[in-house]
Amino acid sequence: MHPQKTFRQVYIITSLPLRKFISKKLGRDQQLVDDIFQETMLAAYKGWDGFEHKSKYLTWMCRIALNKIADYYRRNIHNGSRIVVPIIDDLDSLLVTQLTPEEEMYTLEIRNRVLACMELLPDEYKNVLKLRYFKHYSYQKIASIIGGSERSIEGKIYRAKKSLKDILSTYREKQVFATVESRNS
Repeated sequence: MHPQKTFRQVYIITSLPLRKFISKKLGRDQQLVDDIFQETMLAAYKGWDGFEHKSKYLTWMCRIALNKIADYYRRNIHNGSRIVVPIIDDLDSLLVTQLTPEEEMYTLEIRNRVLACMELLPDEYKNVLKLRYFKHYSYQKIASIIGGSERSIEGKIYRAKKSLKDILSTYREKQVFATVESRNS
């Protein structure tokens, strides 16, 4: 049996890979990545004595980070959050067995909001996103279903994600405006 490491040792070992993990999940918003990283480390520090060594340190911290990311979206989705398109890549990749009932509920809530915004897309974009991200079809399979080359499908998916991001940004602006209006009333 290996001697247990101190939190400081684990912090040094896991900081860089954990930051990369969080950055991959959240995209290029460095301030948000830093905030989630700090919240993750604080939660890990507070829970250090309760760590049961059933997984590797990094695995444990990545799970905490995923919970903190979910917390972020849960807190901000009701305040007109910008739901970034990269999250669509991960919505169905989370295994239900990995989630607590509360996490499963919030993941479903986010998915439903994304789907509602997707309904505002042209059918062509809506269909390629659903085939790619909810049915997990390859570009080749999508091309065989709707016609066209794999390259054209990649382009459609790129444009569909950009359009969805624009719709989500508009949704956020409307939510923020509605919130400000209700406060002023």
